[in-house]
Amino acid sequence: MCALAEVQAKQLVLSRLDPEEGRGSEIARVSLGPGQINMTWAWALSFDSTKIAIVDRSAQARMLYVADARVVSLPVRGEKWGQLQTVGLSADGSLIFATAWSDGSNALISIDSLGNPQVLEQVHGSQAWLCCPVPSPNGRFLAFEKRTYENNVVMLENF
Repeated sequence: MCALAEVQAKQLVLSRLDPEEGRGSEIARVSLGPGQINMTWAWALSFDSTKIAIVDRSAQARMLYVADARVVSLPVRGEKWGQLQTVGLSADGSLIFATAWSDGSNALISIDSLGNPQVLEQVHGSQAWLCCPVPSPNGRFLAFEKRTYENNVVMLENF
């Protein structure tokens, strides 16, 4: 299955997407909070098309079950990761991989079905940003971006 996400009236509307016919039947609508409407959310479809993980700038992930449009909230426990940013789902749909920001630190975390996080990679300060986790279909690998930034300043005079 392919899916399409659109924001309509403070809701994330998820629909089936046919590559030839376009938008298909609606899967579900998920309410977005006041600060989440302007692209501060992300979603990922499981390999078997049965689940959709949704994260936003809060400290919780949500799992949407496609068969019955049921949404389950997963507050991230333990160390507070207040801003979940990008998301991916494990091959079997049991783990959510998300990037998170908290207290000057950016991390790639896995979140189990109880909301327990495990830090997989972490950077401090603004020298790098972890982004866009993509697990392999066989469940053995996880690709992600690590965007690095240098802070070099050169002052040129009289040129």
